[in-house]
Amino acid sequence: MSTIGVVTALRLETRAVLGALTRTRRLRPAARPSWSGRAGEHEIVVVEGGVGPVAAARAAMALPARITLVGSLGFAGGLDPELATGDVIVPSAIVWEEGGLACRHDVEPALVDRLARVLTPVLARPPRIGTLFSAAAVVADVAAKRAAYERHAAAGVEMEAAALAQHAREHGVPLFALRVVLDPAALSLEQLPGDDAVGVAAARDAAPSRADGGNRADAGRACGTARVARRHTRRRDRSVMACIRDARSRARRARPIDAARDRACPACPIRNGPI
Repeated sequence: MSTIGVVTALRLETRAVLGALTRTRRLRPAARPSWSGRAGEHEIVVVEGGVGPVAAARAAMALPARITLVGSLGFAGGLDPELATGDVIVPSAIVWEEGGLACRHDVEPALVDRLARVLTPVLARPPRIGTLFSAAAVVADVAAKRAAYERHAAAGVEMEAAALAQHAREHGVPLFALRVVLDPAALSLEQLPGDDAVGVAAARDAAPSRADGGNRADAGRACGTARVARRHTRRRDRSVMACIRDARSRARRARPIDAARDRACPACPIRNGPI
């Protein structure tokens, strides 16, 4: 039996993953909120790390050493104008920026192909296979999304996959990702009313930079960021919740998320099975 490690940022994402598993249980004690469950013959360990690259790196360190595959599952902002709320992205590559340079981690083609194959029959629209941009700060407004799309030609943007890609590379395990579009390219999170817009702007300004070389585990850089990360997470959660309420009323996004979740989780651990 292989063990698959899955990292999420938000409790909403965690619940969606756990909903696809059987025999789930909370793991205690644990450095980060953690659960285990089963998908077919495979053990799935889910760690909820929080929002951003620093939080994702800490969550990755909380994964058990026995894992044979790392997954990044959750929401993303849309960058490709053709993507709508509820569309599913199966990343073929993760890109991020460090010191003004673009870095890239390619996902194993067999993982991408298998995920796309099992998701296509159950989704209203086929999953988008393409690049996922992992940003160091919240990409909230339409202009910033357009600029990121022009730089990287990425389908979507999130904030955790780059840290997990580096962890996977350092530990010699493959990485896959699965993202559901929450806010499309034409929707600015800063257009949300009241405190939600303020929270997104503050979160973007507070998010830690990767300009110093991108070592997310560096003690000097991590010093003093815990309070900022917690504040960032709370504000981002409020913004995500407001966006979800709006998206549900306009696009009924729950169905594609449930379908993707139920089919992808058993399909992800493919290294011991047929391609």
